[in-house]
Amino acid sequence: MTRKKTRKLVVAIGIFKLIKAAMLVAVAVGMLHLIGKDPESTVARWLGDLGLDARSGSLRAVLGKLGGLSIGQLEEIGGPST
Repeated sequence: MTRKKTRKLVVAIGIFKLIKAAMLVAVAVGMLHLIGKDPESTVARWLGDLGLDARSGSLRAVLGKLGGLSIGQLEEIGGPST
């Protein structure tokens, strides 16, 4: 590849990454707007709509596996699952 083509490719990749970052920020702001002032009850309501129990040990286990956390670490973050 010539230097000119390489430079264009690097610029195109940079523009793509900037657009992707802007879209992720927009999604995050949108989610914060949807959640509002009480994120815990909003997420619990969403889980209830999906037929899941927010206090379920199996749900915590799945979330822990996805996030790379143990049940103990999840309990330290969010309290015990009783």
